[in-house]
Amino acid sequence: MISMWGLKNCDTCRGARHWLEMHKISYLFHDVREETPDAARLARWLKVAGADRLINRRSTTWRTLPDTAKRQLEAGD
Repeated sequence: MISMWGLKNCDTCRGARHWLEMHKISYLFHDVREETPDAARLARWLKVAGADRLINRRSTTWRTLPDTAKRQLEAGD
């Protein structure tokens, strides 16, 4: 079974979930706002996918973060 992490109100996540359902692919959805991934999981994601794929720089949340927090997140600290 696929384990999918995302935001339940995100259009891209909704589209991915719909695609999985249309293709009858079993998955378990984890909303990151309700079930925060642990540091080890985040570190693995950063190593495998990189910050460019994990960080939504167009989001309101990202735009309101202080520059120091943005640099830390991008560096994987």
